[in-house]
Amino acid sequence: MLTYHITCGTYGTRLHGGIAPTVALPNNHLHDHFVEFDPLLYSWRRELMVQEPVYLTDEQRLFVESEIPLLCNRGGWSYHIAGCQR
Repeated sequence: MLTYHITCGTYGTRLHGGIAPTVALPNNHLHDHFVEFDPLLYSWRRELMVQEPVYLTDEQRLFVESEIPLLCNRGGWSYHIAGCQR
């Protein structure tokens, strides 16, 4: 059985080095480690941003959550749950 846990985020809301876990592209495999909390790395990544972080409104979150089951159905995938944060 093949299972996917798909995540996504909005611009600038989850930067490497922050308190929320992130995965570096070279380490994007099962059981690989998360990027460690590092205030200097976080500050550097924040300085590289060209605009402020994008946060979803409640209306936008509800829209995303309502569309995910439709995408799964179109792809022939089993849908279990979706949660969209601000």
